[in-house]
Amino acid sequence: MTFKVDHEKTDQHTEIPRQTIQGMVTTAFPSKELASYEVISGGCANLNIKIELVKELKPYILRVYLRDQDAAFREQKIAGLIGKTVPIPKIYFVGDYDGYRFTITEYKSGITLRDLLLQNHEHVWKQVMEDAGRMLGAFHEYKFPTVGFFDSDLSIKPLPLDGQFLFTMDCLNNHKVQTILGEKMVSQIRSLFLTHKKFLPDDSAPSLVHADYGPENILVDKFDGVWKITAILDWEFAYSDNWITDVSNMLRYAHKMPPAFEEAFLLGISKAGLSLPNHWRSTIHLLNLSALLDLIVRHPLDKRLKMRQDILDLIEYIVMQS
Repeated sequence: MTFKVDHEKTDQHTEIPRQTIQGMVTTAFPSKELASYEVISGGCANLNIKIELVKELKPYILRVYLRDQDAAFREQKIAGLIGKTVPIPKIYFVGDYDGYRFTITEYKSGITLRDLLLQNHEHVWKQVMEDAGRMLGAFHEYKFPTVGFFDSDLSIKPLPLDGQFLFTMDCLNNHKVQTILGEKMVSQIRSLFLTHKKFLPDDSAPSLVHADYGPENILVDKFDGVWKITAILDWEFAYSDNWITDVSNMLRYAHKMPPAFEEAFLLGISKAGLSLPNHWRSTIHLLNLSALLDLIVRHPLDKRLKMRQDILDLIEYIVMQS
C-alpha cells in the first residue's frame, strides 16, 4: 500500500439520497436545481460530491462533513486567508441540512498527485514534486503567535509545552494502541521518544500547517504539456505549528517510491528558502510515529483492516529505521 490508496473510503460506507443532495443545493442556491451528481471516491473522513446544476456551465463540489462539522468553517476561513497565494478552492456556502453540515465549493480540474505518481515515470512528475516542496514556503508565510489548534474562527487554542511528546505518551498508554501494537512495540516506541525527544520540533516561529499534506490531497492538471498543481485540498486538520510537520506527512511513504520523489520535494523546500535541521530525518520519523498512533486511537480499525495493516507496516518500518 502506498499513499493510503487501499484505505477504506467514506463513500464505501455512507450514501446520501438524491433528495438530500437536492435539499442542500436548494439551501445554498434557492433558485437552482440539481441536474446530476457524482460521488468522488477517495475521502477517508468526509464525502465529496461533484454536482452539476441546471443551466450552469461549471460544476461545483458539495462537501459533506461527517467527522467534524466545525471543520467546514475552518476550511472556509483558511480559504479566505490564503486563497491569493495558495491554490485552494473557494468556498461559496456553508450550511446545514437534514442533520448534515455541508459546503458548496469551487470545482478544480485535474487528478490527484497520488494518481500521477503511481501511474507515470518520474520524469513526468519530478517538477510537480519540486513545486509541492516549494509550496511549503507559501504556507510558512502565514505565521501565528503560538502553536495550537484553530477553532472555527481561526483563533488558536494553545498546546502545552512539550505537547507533541505528551500527546504521544498518551497514545502509547491507550488500551487500543497497546492491544493492536503489543507490549514489545509500544515499549520500543516509548524508548525512541524518550531517547530522541530533543529532535521533536520546537515551538519557535509557528506557521500554517496543512497537517495532511500528501499526494492524495493535491490536484494536478496538464497545461501545454506540463503538469502543474491546481489545488491543495482538505484543510480540516490545519493548525499552527512547525512547518516540518508537513514534510513528515509528505515523506511518509518515500521509502516505497523512487529516490527522485524525495529529492525533488526537498529541492523545492530549499528553493522556497526553508532549511531543514541536521536531524530532520529523526524528526520526521518521530512525527510520523505520533501521527500513526493517533490514527489507531481515532479510527475503527476493526472495520478498516486495510488501513490497519498499512499503519502497522509503516510503524514497523519507521521503528526499524530509527
